[in-house]
Amino acid sequence: MPEKYNVDSDLMWTPKEADWLSLNLSPSEYLRHYADLLDKFISINRPIWEKQFKIQSFLPLLGGIILDTAKYLNINPDFILALAIHESAGGTSKICKDKNNFFGWMAYDKSPYNSAGYFNSPEGGVFWVMFRIRTLYFLETGTYFKGATLRGLNKNYSTDKEESGDPLSWADKVCKWMNKIDSFLVENNLTL
Repeated sequence: MPEKYNVDSDLMWTPKEADWLSLNLSPSEYLRHYADLLDKFISINRPIWEKQFKIQSFLPLLGGIILDTAKYLNINPDFILALAIHESAGGTSKICKDKNNFFGWMAYDKSPYNSAGYFNSPEGGVFWVMFRIRTLYFLETGTYFKGATLRGLNKNYSTDKEESGDPLSWADKVCKWMNKIDSFLVENNLTL
């Protein structure tokens, strides 16, 4: 099966009627099922991340938060989870644990922990960061707009650039997670 996403895929999202009708679900049942599958993806992968990074993962089950945010802001939920996984090293980062900051928001290279934003709750962290990404990076009027794609976001969001010499850019790494999430959803009979 070919991969669904690439670094130039549009990251804006709106659930379509065909998505839930194909599964004989109501819109709310479809979104709840989607959220449950995202939580299942986190649960299955958490032990893998803990083994890989040799530290406990603090990534909570964010499925419901992600779907609520995705629906409200029209941002692809696979992207939201993929970004959280990548930026928090599967929930093992100290910034994720101590600051409810799953995205490394404001964690500048010179002082990542000290400069990283703090959020009172997981819900607040997910919603605020996605609201800011949408406003600053995805809207044509945004200060850093270069396209609502991973490639466009990579231009100003991350210091890990395509030109860095790393065979995989930040955009490629997030895209790999998006495709892993999509494959998991397809295996569980849910498609976007």
